[in-house]
Amino acid sequence: MSLKSVFLAAGLSALSLPAFAGDAKIMIDGAYARSGAQSGAAFFTIMNHGEAEDRLVAATSDAAKRV
Repeated sequence: MSLKSVFLAAGLSALSLPAFAGDAKIMIDGAYARSGAQSGAAFFTIMNHGEAEDRLVAATSDAAKRV
């Protein structure tokens, strides 16, 4: 696993922390990252255990110029 993948995985883990704040019932599961020579990919499952609908509207990463 490259250093870029490690940083991307760490970023995804940090991204999931706000989902557990307060009374939120949003959970991120199975986050992992793969990287290639010029690009990488991150995968995870978002689960909404609450009654209200929600949606992912943005994503950012310190490890990539574009997400």
